[in-house]
Amino acid sequence: MHFSMDCKEKQDSLEKTSIFKDWEKNHVDAYLVHFLWFGAEEVSIGYYDQKADAITTFQCGEEITKTEDTEIFKEQKTIPVLAVEKVTISCSRAREIAETRRKQNYPHDAPTKEIIILQTINNNPTYNMSIVTNTFRLITIHINAETGAVEEEKIRALMDFVETIEKKIS
Repeated sequence: MHFSMDCKEKQDSLEKTSIFKDWEKNHVDAYLVHFLWFGAEEVSIGYYDQKADAITTFQCGEEITKTEDTEIFKEQKTIPVLAVEKVTISCSRAREIAETRRKQNYPHDAPTKEIIILQTINNNPTYNMSIVTNTFRLITIHINAETGAVEEEKIRALMDFVETIEKKIS
């Protein structure tokens, strides 16, 4: 996987495109809330519009595509802005930190899929990393994107995670 271009560069190049500029005309109050890597080279960048209470996501791959505004389930009243200028740890560095922790603490749980979201958690830009393993467990690691410190780490059975999601939906 390739995560070389930094987030600010990705955001800047997205915001120069006509697809973004056309969307922005009708979403003047929307702001950056996340970057999402779903086990692929391309990144999705999400913007939250409080008036619509919805997130619009731009997939930035070979070409840029946009998903329509999607309603979101969230715990706070609003979603905090992502201060990308505070991010000093690259996604690839965060992945190295997470992999070191996984090897130390869960050596028998080999990764099969990873989902990385750069978002604001507890007022800090944070890499929220979810690693699905070959033992059907989910390792979650939060890494401060400013300092590189691991702020949270847990492992649980994947089925526990699925049950939690199902309870939130119903």
